[in-house]
Amino acid sequence: MAPIYPAFTPNTTSHLKVSDIHSIYYEDCGNPDGVPILYLHGGPGGGIDDSDRSHSLSPKLYPLTPHPDATSTPPTTAASSSTNAAPANPRPAPPSKPTPPGISSLTSKPYARTSESQNGSSSADPGAPRSVIPEDERGDLIAAYYKRLTGTDEVEKLKCATAWSTWETATSKLLVDTAYIARSDDPKWALAFARIESHYFVHGGWLNENQLINDAPKLAHLPITIIQGRYDMVCPAKTSWELYQALGGAGNANVEYKILPDCGHSAHERGVEEALVDACEKFKSVKKG
Repeated sequence: MAPIYPAFTPNTTSHLKVSDIHSIYYEDCGNPDGVPILYLHGGPGGGIDDSDRSHSLSPKLYPLTPHPDATSTPPTTAASSSTNAAPANPRPAPPSKPTPPGISSLTSKPYARTSESQNGSSSADPGAPRSVIPEDERGDLIAAYYKRLTGTDEVEKLKCATAWSTWETATSKLLVDTAYIARSDDPKWALAFARIESHYFVHGGWLNENQLINDAPKLAHLPITIIQGRYDMVCPAKTSWELYQALGGAGNANVEYKILPDCGHSAHERGVEEALVDACEKFKSVKKG
């Protein structure tokens, strides 16, 4: 098991303008002559923090981090990395220039246009997300939350943002982490996280139905490691298993599927951190083409 990388600071930070109204915050880190990798944070809406850099390959790191006012890093607005990282329209790498690191981890949010009240983390504590929503609207919790999170009642907006954020942070780790849950007490973070995430959910991540799974074979030639916590209540193993099968499953030597027996969803659980570092260490041997 490789040790977690030591903390380090970015070489430069800036914003990449991608439209008239959107910019993506990014960092350039590590050794300029190292193997280049692209790191995209989880989400949507979660942002990036300093410890995320300790999960990834140290020679070169380019985190694209869209998170409007969500974290301590500079605020911006942009599409979530969850969609950016998805094989929505993948272009196979030329045979002479293989993609160096592949994908170090990938678990898909349930973007299909269904309510989270029917799947995912709500099953672990069904009363919590429903408590702030009137009974006659609980059949589609995401729609009910979204209406309030984008409404004009600021008191109700913050109430729902806090409930949404607390719900997810409370179910993200196998063992309850009160410090992690306390992030939801910050109105700025809770509002950004809940509003961005619900916006993605109601729009299905701007993906066609089953697009992630259907397009996955286009990435099957790349080295890929899928890391999945057995007790992940936010992104259950069913989706990552479907992705693994779409990539060729056991018949594809390029793809490795890891179920971690004592982890949930968060990349900040020790087992997930170690698995991510192990995967990045493995990808060091993939040379620039």
